[in-house]
Amino acid sequence: MKPYTVILMHPDYYAETYGQDSTVRHVNAREPGTAIRRAQRDAAQEAECDDQESDWFPIACFAGHLQDVAGTA
Repeated sequence: MKPYTVILMHPDYYAETYGQDSTVRHVNAREPGTAIRRAQRDAAQEAECDDQESDWFPIACFAGHLQDVAGTA
């Protein structure tokens, strides 16, 4: 298993400002496609939208668990 960072856009029915709301997920998986699906599943479960995992659109998938440092400088 390898660590991945996945950025997902919130679905329109869940977002406060659609197109601007996203979530960053740290997951472990064997390959990027699995990492994306795992992140989608986790986001949907957290939002209590379990049956709509694919609605969480993947923006990016990076190797490693990256930390967002925006706004901390």
